[in-house]
Amino acid sequence: NLTEAGVLHGFSIMTTSKNAEYATSEAFAEEMKRHHNAFGFYFTYIPVGSNPDTNLMVSPEARLRQKLFVPILWQKYKIAAFDFWNNGWLVADKDGHACLAGGRHYLHILADGGVEPCVFVHFRNGEERYNLKKNPNLRLGDVLSTEFFRYLRENCSTDPDRPCCIIDMPDILRYAVNNYNAISCDGSGGILTGETAAFLDNWSKAYAVVLKKHRTHQLAVN
Repeated sequence: NLTEAGVLHGFSIMTTSKNAEYATSEAFAEEMKRHHNAFGFYFTYIPVGSNPDTNLMVSPEARLRQKLFVPILWQKYKIAAFDFWNNGWLVADKDGHACLAGGRHYLHILADGGVEPCVFVHFRNGEERYNLKKNPNLRLGDVLSTEFFRYLRENCSTDPDRPCCIIDMPDILRYAVNNYNAISCDGSGGILTGETAAFLDNWSKAYAVVLKKHRTHQLAVN
């Protein structure tokens, strides 16, 4: 219907362990092209919220496959595709910081006036004076200058292919929350402790190994 009406349109997909193989296949690309998608966005499932299911996380190998597949959509199928996590290099600064969160390039304001560093990082400063509704005189710059926001900005990854403080550098987020008066906005505190935290630690290390092997191979080929 959109195509017949002459409306530019695209797709948005969250990749999980259940659909990652198809979402990075030629069959998927051909289907998106057949429906005249001009652009597309990939969002990798991450285990946030009060009761996240880590079984839905893609494997480290699947994440790399997604990273390598997106350029194929551009080059072969002429679909302008973007990968929220794997395309960090597109927004990295001269030092390699590719995470936009914490006010580096954006933040997330909640309906209740709380301010999160990122739409996926569901933590905010626990002091009511940093709530935009409860403190009408609060300036956004005051929130940006809090230790919580500043720590995330200053200590985010310098590897543009591993930018995220949830799935790539969970120790950074854990330290910031535990030391700078941050509280959970949605019950996501579980990603800092217990089985979910252990899973993220192991997953991030496994992806670092997979990425290093790929880079080593690329250097050898070149």
